[in-house]
Formats: sequence, C-alpha cells, structure tokens
Amino acid sequence: MEYLDGVHVDSYLATNPSQEERDRYGTLIMRFSFRSAHAAKLWYADANPGNFLFLRDGRLGVIDFGCCREFSDEEWTFYKDVSTAHRQGGEAFRRMMIRAASLDPDQPQDKRHVDLLESVGHWYSDYLLHEGPFDFGDEAFIRRGIELMGEAAKNRYFQTLPVNIWIARLLIGLRALAHRLGARIDMKTLNEQESQGVLL
Repeated sequence: MEYLDGVHVDSYLATNPSQEERDRYGTLIMRFSFRSAHAAKLWYADANPGNFLFLRDGRLGVIDFGCCREFSDEEWTFYKDVSTAHRQGGEAFRRMMIRAASLDPDQPQDKRHVDLLESVGHWYSDYLLHEGPFDFGDEAFIRRGIELMGEAAKNRYFQTLPVNIWIARLLIGLRALAHRLGARIDMKTLNEQESQGVLL
C-alpha cells in the first residue's frame, strides 16, 4: 500500500483555489476516467468524492478500485457505437438509444419513452461536442440531468442493457464532482485525445 498525502474535495475547495487550478484538477479527473476506459477498457464506476485526493504536490490521487468493470469486446463495441451514433445524430442516435434501453428498434415504440431516452442520451453526451471548455458549474446543466432522471423514474423506465448501469454510475459521479469543483473542461478535445491514444 502507498500513502497519498492529499485532501478531499471540500478541504481542497476551502483553500480557495483559483479557477485555473479547479479546471486543471477537473481535467485530471476526467482524463483519468477516459484513459482507463480507452486504454484499458476498464470502467472505474465509483466516482464519489471520497475516492479522489487532491495531493499537496499538485497530482491527483485515486483510491478504492473495488467497483470497476472490465468491458467485454461486445460491451466495448456498444460503447463505441453509442459515440458514433451520437456524432451522427438524428435517426441513428434515436435507434441507438432504443438499443441501449434493450428495446427492439424494429418494433413500434412509445414515443414519449423514446423521446425521453434521447433527451437523457443528449444530456450524457452533448458535452463531448461542445467547442471549448464546458462549464460543469452551470446549475441549469445539473438541474436538467436531475429532472430527466426523475422523469424516467416516475414513468418506471428502468429497462436497460446491464453495462449501462456501470456507465451511468460513473458519468453521473463525474458530473457531480466536476460541478462541485465548478470546473471548466474542454471535453471535446480531451475525448478526442484519449480515444486516439494521445498521451499527454
């Protein structure tokens, strides 16, 4: 075991770090998560604030790897297919959201259900198309996600591919942590770098 000399997010924020520092740590957190996925097909699904340490030397510490999932080839192909469909948009993305919910895209679907699936999918993914730094401190962005999840729960839209439980757990946790930091992160560039294996 190794001792990491750092503090958790609330103690870090109590030091009144600059916007630049908060952006840098937010980028490190996102880069760690995306690199784990793209380089190792390992999904670190426990992005709660207690598992990230802000080290005194400026590095990021990550602990507790008890909730990880190594993607199968089929699951990784699905993950990449969602990304491709999102960039294509329109009917391609709509059909992918139906597939993600473990529904038959060739069968008639409840329009309200599919519309909500699309809205949730866009909330999860649109920041990857945003030009320049994305402001995770935006209250409206976080509120929109909470409203969408509440609407899905109210309508009992729980059916999904099993791997999506792990994906959602991480992505929601990352957003909450980046929001707590008020971080502004160039997610489009970061995602392109990590998906292409560009090491920085």
